[in-house]
Amino acid sequence: MPSMAAEPAAGPTDPLFIIGTERSGSNLLRLVLDAHPGITVPHPPHVMNYFSRLEHRYGALEDRDRRVRLAEDIARLVEIHIHPWDIQPDPVRMAEDAVPNDLFGLFLALYEQHLESTPARRWGCKSTFMIHHVDRILARFPKAGLLWLVRDPRDVAVSARKSVFSPCDPRLSARLWSAQQAHGLALEARMPERILRIHYEALTTDPDTTIRAVCNHLEESFHPDMLQFSKTQNAQRIAQMMDSWKNASAGFLKNNSQKWRRELTEVEIRAVEEECGEQMETLGYARSTDAGVPVSDPLLYLREAWERTRVELQSLRNDANHWKRWNRRAWLTLLDLRTRRP
Repeated sequence: MPSMAAEPAAGPTDPLFIIGTERSGSNLLRLVLDAHPGITVPHPPHVMNYFSRLEHRYGALEDRDRRVRLAEDIARLVEIHIHPWDIQPDPVRMAEDAVPNDLFGLFLALYEQHLESTPARRWGCKSTFMIHHVDRILARFPKAGLLWLVRDPRDVAVSARKSVFSPCDPRLSARLWSAQQAHGLALEARMPERILRIHYEALTTDPDTTIRAVCNHLEESFHPDMLQFSKTQNAQRIAQMMDSWKNASAGFLKNNSQKWRRELTEVEIRAVEEECGEQMETLGYARSTDAGVPVSDPLLYLREAWERTRVELQSLRNDANHWKRWNRRAWLTLLDLRTRRP
């Protein structure tokens, strides 16, 4: 077992963010980083993803009472999170500590409260959707660590079709991958010194070299516990929660790439490459077909509904927190309706 009781060494305190697309190994990288004694990366409640479109409904957040109201809803999201945190956030403190006085400030104050409950000196967020909020991150933390995690979109499609968190149909998962990687490429071109691109394939086949590069980018010392992350209590715990996370305790799966060659049909491979072939090649993933531009697919959303039903039924049978996830979905639906009222 790794010596997880080690004291965190002196080092940076600005937060770090794993950005990119879901099903690209973000849980793996989260657990690797969380195994560092100076860093804590809790499982994300995806505050910015769920609340960004609702933020304006709370009115002018310079007003303390309005901030408290939003902070209370954020705290409730954490309370019903499918992967429970070890703290219950204090919404009043969140509202008082928020810098800036907006949703993003409340998000930061939430993570600072989590940090206080740990021996770490630096927190991280693995909500890959933060790729859409990089400018807000750097406006508050110019030296924040940005880790852009990339994976072959065909393997993302293989993983996504079995997951309750992602589009199941390969064409839909490819569309999401294409949009988010285009955003990542634009960020990389604009600020290459701030963003480290990490390929899932390198992380799993050469973890020592890749993790040392991550530590160097984050200005952190390498810690051997990071290579033994799968033995931590956090990894063992999350692996038991649902099928989508079962690999968390399996270590670095060196043979977990190119599964698309076996598990996608020729039609599905072509669909993925039609949607994101240009970004694929830019990021080093060669096409295997002569796919051109995307074509109309009238049965796309019917197939997605069928696959989604299959995945949900499987989750109902196998996942320990299935009802928590449904409860969260119901609460978010009610929150959307409540915040629409004048």
